[in-house]
Amino acid sequence: MPEHAVKILLIEDNSAEARLLREVLGTTEPMQFSIVHVQHLREGLKQLAAESFDIILLDLTLPDSAGLESLSTLVPCAPTVPIVVLTNTNDEQLALEALRQGAQDYLVKRLVNMERLGRSLHYAIERKQISLALLKANEELAETNARLKEEIREREKVQAELERSNQELEQFAYIASHDLKQPLSSISSWAQMLAMRSRGNLDEKADQCINYILDGTGRMQQLIEDLLTYSRAGRMTESFEATSCEQLVKEAMASLENAISQSEARITCDRLPTVMADPVQLEQLFQNLLDNALKYCQHRTPQIHISAMLQPAPSSDSKSQAKNGDRSADGPDESEWVFSVMDNGIGINREHFDRIFMIFQRLHRRDEYPGTGIGLATCQKIVEYHGGRIWVESEVGCGSTFYFTLPAQRSESNSEKQ
Repeated sequence: MPEHAVKILLIEDNSAEARLLREVLGTTEPMQFSIVHVQHLREGLKQLAAESFDIILLDLTLPDSAGLESLSTLVPCAPTVPIVVLTNTNDEQLALEALRQGAQDYLVKRLVNMERLGRSLHYAIERKQISLALLKANEELAETNARLKEEIREREKVQAELERSNQELEQFAYIASHDLKQPLSSISSWAQMLAMRSRGNLDEKADQCINYILDGTGRMQQLIEDLLTYSRAGRMTESFEATSCEQLVKEAMASLENAISQSEARITCDRLPTVMADPVQLEQLFQNLLDNALKYCQHRTPQIHISAMLQPAPSSDSKSQAKNGDRSADGPDESEWVFSVMDNGIGINREHFDRIFMIFQRLHRRDEYPGTGIGLATCQKIVEYHGGRIWVESEVGCGSTFYFTLPAQRSESNSEKQ
């Protein structure tokens, strides 16, 4: 209810009945009413155009309009003002039609008392306010839906553009694997043939130039291979399947057999879970991490240990802490597997923890440690594609431990492996 007096427009041609209504409304507590009385419908329309009202009391029998015609004329001119029909006609069918056409209530004059009239006015105003509020809410909802539809259309455009970009990247991968590798292979082959036929017949500087060519083409071929691997890592596929991490580690070790044999490395592994993953990409992840552990061991005999532990996943607020190695953050909302690959290598300075996961970022010269600086970037891409995180804990001279996570809800955990 408004705090000020309720302003009523009374359209009633009978002055005696109008006076009676004034008296009845004057004794209605606690509501206070201010009444403007007119006897013709056209006068009522003029009043509505000149000032605002809280409610309209309408007699259906007027000198210039009769029946529901009065209501149908008035409603469009006062769409936000509640209208209560006040008539001598006690007709249920007429009352229903009046309500259908927009009246808030239908009162028969001889049956109206002070209490009923006050309650009717009170409810009529409240119903109209609620109706207007619902109408406004529906309009706002329609606007929100329109915005959402527009956002969906924009996202669909972005998705289409992304798919187009992915197709272009796949085309680039083909070019890199064929059109770039082919001439490099030719250069390398001809350079090797030239070296075999001319070595000892040319001066030392010429032999050195041939060696530079062979070294450069070899590094370029390796760079192309690594770039191809990086571009394929995390590519959307439907190849997620139950994958034994223990089997993948064995296959990764088989691929690195020569490096393991030459360095006399000792690699140990705890029981590892079976997870839902892309086995090709996950094997690449283990192979890259093992290759790094073997490579950055300096003159030590590599000691590498692989393990996995099931634990609650950190909440979104604490994931950034976990990425930097802070496992004390709590607030878990689901479980995840935390894998670790620990080595006794040269270690990494803390200031480089984030840098090592960036593509082409190297901490050492090529003559110290070979590589293209793509391996760990590929690892990060694979882990994030599987819905996990990767980080490192390390101390210079004391080795490193690389951690990565895989969501456990996609895992087929093996209880006897715990």
